[in-house]
Amino acid sequence: IVDEHYYQGWKWFLDHLSRYDSYPRGGSKVYVGEYASWGNEWQNALAEAAFMTSLERNGDVVEFASYAPLLGRIGHTQWNPDLIYFDGKAVYPTVNYYVQQLFSLHRGDTYHSGIVSGPDGNLLPCASCVSDSRTGDIIVKMVNLGEEQTIAIDLSQFRRIGSTATLTVLSGDLKAKNTRESPGTILPEEKTLKIKKHSTYTMPAHSLSVIRIKSK
Repeated sequence: IVDEHYYQGWKWFLDHLSRYDSYPRGGSKVYVGEYASWGNEWQNALAEAAFMTSLERNGDVVEFASYAPLLGRIGHTQWNPDLIYFDGKAVYPTVNYYVQQLFSLHRGDTYHSGIVSGPDGNLLPCASCVSDSRTGDIIVKMVNLGEEQTIAIDLSQFRRIGSTATLTVLSGDLKAKNTRESPGTILPEEKTLKIKKHSTYTMPAHSLSVIRIKSK
């Protein structure tokens, strides 16, 4: 396995969404052992989320990925960004942390293509759909880098799906941060969503949406 590291600005991650699409399938696998977008603003976390959908799309090549660095003590950090900050009194998860948390909680082991289409009818570039063989759940992750838009979700390739799903959304101003003084600027919001085999969904501006659908 090849261990790749990259620390870059948020735009680099958006410019490399197809990095592994043409990676040789017959060679070494990849472990993205360290990666982060410089900064703990929402635009950094959103770019990381978009990039992570491409890692899921290329899960046959990218076997592992881990954000780094993990912990930073406020006033004594050696690197920026860190995923979780702390002091002598409390722990302060960044907006980047909540992106990592959602991807961790909603993993799958099979990737499904052709699921999410944008307003122009083309496949959404920053989306992934996976299923979890342990639970039978179907998980759709979608990143909206711009203003609010309505997309189409086609689940017709799945034989049986439930009529309701759990929707978890992270969204906010691109320059927003979770800090010691304001730790809850951006937090996950969860609700129930009605779902059909052919559905539409309006993505909030500058958002990560995760839809988890129970199989029947």
